[in-house]
Amino acid sequence: VAQKSVINELKTAFKNGGEYKLPMNVTVSEQLLLTKGKKLNLDLNGYTLTSTAELGATNGFIHTTGGDLSIINGRIVGKKGGYLFVTNGYSDFLRLALTDVDIVKSASSGSVFCFNDGTNIILKNVNLDAKGKVFYATKKDANKGGIRIENGRYKATGLIFDFNPIIPVSFFGDCLFSDKSYNNPNVQWV
Repeated sequence: VAQKSVINELKTAFKNGGEYKLPMNVTVSEQLLLTKGKKLNLDLNGYTLTSTAELGATNGFIHTTGGDLSIINGRIVGKKGGYLFVTNGYSDFLRLALTDVDIVKSASSGSVFCFNDGTNIILKNVNLDAKGKVFYATKKDANKGGIRIENGRYKATGLIFDFNPIIPVSFFGDCLFSDKSYNNPNVQWV
């Protein structure tokens, strides 16, 4: 299977929703946009999805506006600056769930997650090694959503939690963090 064919299949899956299983390691140089109102279950199948795009907070590598995205079983690598996951729920329910995923971000600009407007982020058995920030939220409506972290390791050169509005964060199981974001007054522990 050729890289170009897999990239086209991946883009179609993000456009239409449904289920997609990655058949090989793949490098993508553009945004993957989950269409509003769609649900996608993406199985990385033990492979690595790499971004060579440098995308800002208004777009991001994996971007959804009012969708439901689940990613399991593999590795996501961001090789350039910018944002890996950008979520805008607007008035619609939005969920981003990662299970058994390793995340590596090798540039300090941007953040791993940039979210607002009612996003619910669920992380289970995620291991993350990032330059720069991890969770970044700027909109007042971000507190309509929340973050649930269940088992995982989070290492970052910047703040792990960088919120302007108050965001509810809940922890379950064994969670280890590399910074002192616990003192951030905008993190609401639940």
